[in-house]
Amino acid sequence: MNRYKKTGIIITGILVLLVAINFALEPVALHYANKALADLKGYKGSIKDVDIHLYRGAYRIDTLVIDKIDNGKSRPFFLATGIDISIE
Repeated sequence: MNRYKKTGIIITGILVLLVAINFALEPVALHYANKALADLKGYKGSIKDVDIHLYRGAYRIDTLVIDKIDNGKSRPFFLATGIDISIE
């Protein structure tokens, strides 16, 4: 096996690993964010979906809903259909 073939296999392996990590992080981040929103005192919230983009250092939150709870009644506090956050 020549040097270029080994390098190609290593680069392909690293790319496959990064894609697998990207897909594995999304449900973990969604669970963590929803758990943090559930622990807010006086509020309840949820996130529908989180998309992580490792190649650009960003993530996107789809449908963030936060409701304020007063005397057992829930009323809308914040709603966003999409939030795109990136590191610059």
